[in-house]
This record gives sequence, C-alpha cells and structure tokens, in this order.
Amino acid sequence: AVYPHEPFPKDCTTLNGEKCVFPFKYGEKTYHECTFDKTDNGLPWCATSVANSTRVMTTSDDCDSTNYACQFNNICLTDLSGPKNGRGKKCQFPFKYDGVTYYNCAKWNWKTEHYGKHWCSTKTDRDGNHINGEGNLGFCGFCENTVCGCDYCPPYAFFTEAYARRTRG
Repeated sequence: AVYPHEPFPKDCTTLNGEKCVFPFKYGEKTYHECTFDKTDNGLPWCATSVANSTRVMTTSDDCDSTNYACQFNNICLTDLSGPKNGRGKKCQFPFKYDGVTYYNCAKWNWKTEHYGKHWCSTKTDRDGNHINGEGNLGFCGFCENTVCGCDYCPPYAFFTEAYARRTRG
C-alpha cells in the first residue's frame, strides 16, 4: 500500500507504555499519527492493535504527549508538569490572557516552580479568552521541543511574544 506520507515514528507510545500502531483505520478515516478525533477525555489517542488485513483499530490508548515521537504536525501539546486539567492537552491558539492575544506559547514569568517555561491555554471561551482559575493551562517546556517551546508552536511559528504584545485588545 502507498500512504500519503510516511507512517509515524515507530517509537510513539501510550501513557501505559504500549506502542502505537500506524497507520490505523477508525470509522471512515485512516490515521498516521495520534488524534483528538472523538476523544472522551481531551487527550490524543492512537491504536495499540489493528486487524492485520484491514488496519482497522481493535484497541486504543492515550498517547504519551511527553514522548516527542508522538508530537504531530501543527499541534502543540502540553507536558505533564502543570495543573491536572491542562496536562497532555492541545494548546488553544490564539488565546487571550490579561489583555494580550497569544499566537504561540507564552513565557511563564511568575516566580514558581515553572518559572522560565512556556505555557498556553488549554481551554478558551467562544471569544478566545483563556478560562482562568480552573487549571486550564499547560506548559510547553524549556525549549527542548521545537513544536511547543519558545514561541515555536506551529502554525503560528512566525509570531513572537513581541508580536502578541502589539496585538493588545
């Protein structure tokens, strides 16, 4: 079979340490990477086994978003160090916080254990405002992951915090 792009790296694993199997079919779609489609807990998932001839998923589990092999195109996932509601979740871009619109991960400037990391909102209202006070944020790391750190979150890679500051309001 010929696939539209290379199957995802073989070392993508689940939160339970199982190996993800790509490509896999679920419903009418074929997946080559972890997906948020029809997730019931807000986390990306993958097939952990498929039917040999059809590639139809037979079992699945949540992808380990801290395993960089599981990061996928144009999606910034948070690590597991932040508040429970924001761990391993998809960043919501753009998001507004304290009068600033962010098109990528923002620097965490508060003097806490996460000082110096980058963060994003994992839940916004219909106007794009970060829903504060419920733990709906996650950390993008200390630049070790080019998908999610230091203003590199696609598809907004060309927007910086300086740009975000200029879009107040």
